[in-house]
Amino acid sequence: MSYQKSHLNEPRTIRTPDDLRPGTKKGKIDRTPVWIVEIQMPKKVAFDIYKGYMDKMKNEGQEQEAPDQGTPVAGAAAPVTPPAPMAAGGAPAAAPTGAAPTPAAI
Repeated sequence: MSYQKSHLNEPRTIRTPDDLRPGTKKGKIDRTPVWIVEIQMPKKVAFDIYKGYMDKMKNEGQEQEAPDQGTPVAGAAAPVTPPAPMAAGGAPAAAPTGAAPTPAAI
């Protein structure tokens, strides 16, 4: 493992006219101190960490979709109904029992 001190150039958030670079509409550049750390590890360890992270994200997404099995969460995708079966010749098959006929079927 190795490390070294360095800096990162970041544009300043513009809040006042003093935050602008002279003659432009861009923010001044600030030097932020950072440490650069180099870590060596086997690829299998890095893959296992990534896989665990992705599994956790999937599980959190499933919990948000249907918390009480009845009400969908805002922003969750609506359930998709399969298309109606097609009869020979490309025409829709007969309506399921108990369903009202559509105007196109009459």
